[in-house]
Amino acid sequence: MTDEKQTEIGGNFIAITTIEQKHQPKIEDFINAEILIQRIKKSIVKDNKIIEQWFEDEQIALFFASSFKKDFNIEVIGNLKIHNDYQIKRNSFFGFPWESLFTIIPHRENYEKVNGAAKSNLKISKFIKKPCINFNQSIATKKFNF
Repeated sequence: MTDEKQTEIGGNFIAITTIEQKHQPKIEDFINAEILIQRIKKSIVKDNKIIEQWFEDEQIALFFASSFKKDFNIEVIGNLKIHNDYQIKRNSFFGFPWESLFTIIPHRENYEKVNGAAKSNLKISKFIKKPCINFNQSIATKKFNF
């Protein structure tokens, strides 16, 4: 969702999609994909009381280049040009370890059994410039055994 800006720590916002298939995805699969949205329970203060509320959180997080390991089985299959860099919609953001790319989708069904499935959706195509020729943003994929 962002290009690395050659910062000291080097990071990119990456969207985790709902693509779940045995064969390697094609660029068209990403264009038509939805971003994974998970229900997350958070504690908030309301009327001087701590209460728990459920929020739906799009799984777009900061991944740091400094923690990338060369032995990760990730392959770039193409690039997409996006409208603008991803803008954080809250006053904080979170990062994921690279390993989460290999665990979130395979464990999605169990996560949703415990926490419920999100009702909202967000398509990658919302961020893609039309026509999506002269690709810019890298699309990486990991082969999963489902």
